[in-house]
Amino acid sequence: MFGADWLHTLGAIPNEYLQYYYFTREAVAVAQNVTKTRGAVLADQQDRFYDAVRRDPGSALSIWESARLERETTYGAESREMAGIATRDENDLESGGYEKVALALMRAIAHDERTTLILNVRNRSTLSILDADAVVEVPCVVDSAGARPVVIDQLPEHASGLVCGVKAVDRAVIEAAVGGSRATALKALALHPLVDSVNVARRLLDGYQSRIPDLAYLRT
Repeated sequence: MFGADWLHTLGAIPNEYLQYYYFTREAVAVAQNVTKTRGAVLADQQDRFYDAVRRDPGSALSIWESARLERETTYGAESREMAGIATRDENDLESGGYEKVALALMRAIAHDERTTLILNVRNRSTLSILDADAVVEVPCVVDSAGARPVVIDQLPEHASGLVCGVKAVDRAVIEAAVGGSRATALKALALHPLVDSVNVARRLLDGYQSRIPDLAYLRT
């Protein structure tokens, strides 16, 4: 997905979402040819699932397994297109989704079975670049006492900059949602690393508000 040369240059294996940050122009070019967003595709799929279950409630589990497989198979299709990858690896599909992580977490806590999972937890002192209350997604040891982040290597400088920038955007989004400030919502969009202009951010926000009436509470 990233190419061996770029991985060698980074000296790390990045999360797949970082393709949008490393290949932004290519991602925008692919997105312009997409007729439906991922959210719209999933909404349509979920509607089809409910319709099928209403017609045949006795087959709900098999219908859901089929829908889930379709969802997993099509996940990241745009990213794969950018990288010239036709299909998702079968081993990746077998790993399951968030439901398996949730079940593993509950089992570890309920049965005091010590295990290691990648979870979203309070940072505490895990990453020195963030404050203790920041939420981070890191490897954790889990047992009946709950989830505790393990000691990890600190991020390289270029990654630290991206993490801090995106975290600032997240917090601006929360501030806008709680306070109802359109100006803060605009700031959140404009500061996002994938938005290259305040004018673009303003058009994005105008578009969201025109299509989503629930955002009317955002006022200047």
